[in-house]
Amino acid sequence: GAGSYALGQVHQDVRMSRLHDITHWVASVLNEQWVPAICHLNYGSHEEMPTLVPDLSHAGDPNQEAQRD
Repeated sequence: GAGSYALGQVHQDVRMSRLHDITHWVASVLNEQWVPAICHLNYGSHEEMPTLVPDLSHAGDPNQEAQRD
């Protein structure tokens, strides 16, 4: 009934919160370490560097993505 739906929604909210935190942490590590190293290797001294920004706004259906791939 409504209780299991509410519990499922809470689990989904916690999962999305954790996913948000983890993806932003990984992006910050890559932006601070990997991106500058790659830019330096390819371009030498580089003032402006690209940044990686996680986008969780359109999480796809895993089954559709598996069939697509």
